[in-house]
Amino acid sequence: MSYRYEFLYPESMDELFDTFLEAFADYAIDISQYRRETFVNRSIKNGVDFESSVGLYDGERMVGYTLIGIDSWKGEVAAYDIGTGITKPHRRKGLARGMFDHALPRLRDAGVKTFVLEVLQQNEPAIKAYEKVGFRITRAFDCFELPCEKTVERGAVSVVELEREDIHLFEKELDWLPSWENSISSIMRVPDELLVYGAVVDGAPRGAIVYYPALSWIMLIAVEKAYRRRGIGLSLLRHLANVLGGGAPVVRIVNIQSDDRGMTAFLEGAGFERFVGQYEMELAI
Repeated sequence: MSYRYEFLYPESMDELFDTFLEAFADYAIDISQYRRETFVNRSIKNGVDFESSVGLYDGERMVGYTLIGIDSWKGEVAAYDIGTGITKPHRRKGLARGMFDHALPRLRDAGVKTFVLEVLQQNEPAIKAYEKVGFRITRAFDCFELPCEKTVERGAVSVVELEREDIHLFEKELDWLPSWENSISSIMRVPDELLVYGAVVDGAPRGAIVYYPALSWIMLIAVEKAYRRRGIGLSLLRHLANVLGGGAPVVRIVNIQSDDRGMTAFLEGAGFERFVGQYEMELAI
């Protein structure tokens, strides 16, 4: 087989999506309901930079890809692995490393200092491969889901619709840096519908929730520190559940920092169940 690496273009999306479906057909999380529009918009949300992203070709056919986003991260320019996939017949040949090496010079020319990725905790071969390159685990995340048949019973605070920009009011209330997928920048880049609600106490929003219908994800839930333990979070969840009705089989909230015991207890108390864990990994480049 004669492989080649090529940088991508926005026009590459059709073959990217077809390759994604084939590469992730045996993934630990079911992606069979994933739509092209969702794939495209999630890439935009994560700051995709096609000029730094790489396609792997066997002849004229794309058999793998690495989609890369670029943004500010911890005060520096950083890159993020939006997704890397290789179709099954072409795995275990060092081709993922080849795509990464192909992108590195361009990333360095763009001023990128750090490469960030997320990997399922159960994917031990991938973790070992990343560590061999030099990545280190920086955080552990838990991901939760709330089955639709469960309802959030409590919460009696008034909830109103907010503008997307209002989320900036809650940045200082966050206990830890959101993952790249759920960063404030990612929220602002979402190109399609977002549901944003605020819980009003003492005449002002004291808590907020951001829900992305295309992924059935809660991207953010935040409550002012001085107003916690007053039912604000539960009121936001109840309001969202009422708005969604039966429109989604499950509601998910991903990448909750594992050492945040308070958030974990809150989510489990509301009926959420952990469905998978991830590691965040970083490499200085």
